[in-house]
Amino acid sequence: TQMRFLLLLIQLFSCPFAALKPSLSSVHQKYKIRPFDPVTDQVALVDMCRHVYGGTDDLPRKALRYSKDPTCQFFTLVNDHNIPTAVANLRYFDDYNNIRQWWLEGVRVSEEQRNQGLAFQLLSAMIDSTTKPKEVLSCTIPSNYSMRRVFDR
Repeated sequence: TQMRFLLLLIQLFSCPFAALKPSLSSVHQKYKIRPFDPVTDQVALVDMCRHVYGGTDDLPRKALRYSKDPTCQFFTLVNDHNIPTAVANLRYFDDYNNIRQWWLEGVRVSEEQRNQGLAFQLLSAMIDSTTKPKEVLSCTIPSNYSMRRVFDR
């Protein structure tokens, strides 16, 4: 079976560029956003990815690289006990015609917290905190209904 990929392009506009610092105002009070810490967050990430792609998710192996890559903004949404409940990475990859381009990848939400809008809240805060006119690109398989709902919002 040939898998089709859905490429989605979202054009958004914001203010002058600084370091990516997601605003907490768009995230439910019970949660906060912070950079992913491979030392303290790795166990939770492995658990979050345990059943993704039939147990073959490679995000836990990429997490350290994302967290150290200067082109990446790898963030986690943590609950009031500082336990990661969602993660996402925005990778800066080009400025084209004065438009900053970002690639959205590695979006995961813990099984217990799914279908509560947490991925949307995390991504909205991350994207809103980027600056310059921008394009955010991503892809997913057609059967990934949860991520497609996030894109549709």
